[in-house]
Amino acid sequence: MATGVSEEAGRGACGVVEGRRTTVGRPEPAAVVPDWARAAENRALLDGAAVAWLTVGGVPTGAVRFRHGITSRWFSSGV
Repeated sequence: MATGVSEEAGRGACGVVEGRRTTVGRPEPAAVVPDWARAAENRALLDGAAVAWLTVGGVPTGAVRFRHGITSRWFSSGV
């Protein structure tokens, strides 16, 4: 169970899980970036996608890529 959960607009959410600071969203500025994370970021840039990062203790441990094209149905539906 996460404790001390907070949200920062445009950045993501953070909390403490099993005694370690855990974040979802943008990585922390001082985060160590492993090679696999650089590859995931490059792939997202090539695909025009966004990435939400999971970091544990300041180290990226997972990534979710989001991609959605803008379509006319969003504008015509009144949403």
